[in-house]
Amino acid sequence: LLVCLAFVGHAAAAQGARGRISEGEMAVHLLATGVWLGGLAPLARAARRAGPGGGRLLRRFGSIALVCVCAILATGVGSGLALLAMTGSRLGPSYLAVLSVKLGLVAGLLALAAINRFRLTPLMAQDSARAAAALRRTILMEQVLGLGVIAAVGLLGQLDPSA
Repeated sequence: LLVCLAFVGHAAAAQGARGRISEGEMAVHLLATGVWLGGLAPLARAARRAGPGGGRLLRRFGSIALVCVCAILATGVGSGLALLAMTGSRLGPSYLAVLSVKLGLVAGLLALAAINRFRLTPLMAQDSARAAAALRRTILMEQVLGLGVIAAVGLLGQLDPSA
């Protein structure tokens, strides 16, 4: 269902080959976002039952999430460049304000993901109870920030980029 959203809004505004590329970029962007953020709830449930296998679960999720984050960043940059080309590099102040909020929330998501991957995953092998408790908190924060990103994206989709 997320991929369907790629065919409406700014990504679908371009015509011809550029339009199809924009739609493809957005489809990958949305799908990768859905996999990453959608995987957080099951990961939080699994963290409640953290035990010896918790580190392995975190590493597996981390590998999938890393692929998703790379796809999100690559397609986000591509979509941003396409938007700049479409608007003649003139984004309006309202659009820029909401885009700045979105990018700030994404930066927070990336920071939490780095904490999970580089701090809490190794801690799981040493102190699984402490790591699991911290992981539940960071996952909740990721979910809140993710909802904020989704809200910002919803607003961006309604704004004229030049406004």
